[in-house]
Amino acid sequence: MKISAVEDVRFNHAKHRWGKHFSTVEIGKTRLREFFEHLGIRVFKYQGWETQEIRTNLGYRKTKVKNAEKFTAHCSDSLSIAAHTTVGKYVEPGLFLVVDDSYRPQRRRLHDTQPAKGGIREKYSRGTVFGLRKGLLVGIVKKVGQLCGEYKGGFRFYDSRSKRGSAKKLSWISTNFITRQAIPLPAKASSPLAA
Repeated sequence: MKISAVEDVRFNHAKHRWGKHFSTVEIGKTRLREFFEHLGIRVFKYQGWETQEIRTNLGYRKTKVKNAEKFTAHCSDSLSIAAHTTVGKYVEPGLFLVVDDSYRPQRRRLHDTQPAKGGIREKYSRGTVFGLRKGLLVGIVKKVGQLCGEYKGGFRFYDSRSKRGSAKKLSWISTNFITRQAIPLPAKASSPLAA
């Protein structure tokens, strides 16, 4: 039988108004659970306190610094419940890749809030450059950059040092995200459940 494990995220929206982002997590959690059940996959649900207890027993550390590019900031809980649900003992963490999508552009809203004369609200940006999505990884002769706009009929891009440049033609286009290997975890000698 196929199995999956999900932490049952809960948030009291009536009591705490500052947790607006939790609603999307709850929607995603519900859709994921329904998808698994539709495929006949058994879903194990864990409460937050259960996950914490399992993580502590297995010996995984967790940091509260959520913007740190470390395994302990993002994956300790998921590995804990996965290990508990499947093998029931400590599993050595593997390679941890960070997928960086922070370069995806945010459309400015100046023209939405400040109409021109006559109350006309002109569109500032469509999020594309000659039909290509802004933020794509692009190749320019001997350079790699991220597409950010138009410039004199050509392309504007940011290079690896976040310096703007321009080119009339692109050598290649990629829709992949930027990835990098995060800070590795120190080797763990033993775990409470590893024996």
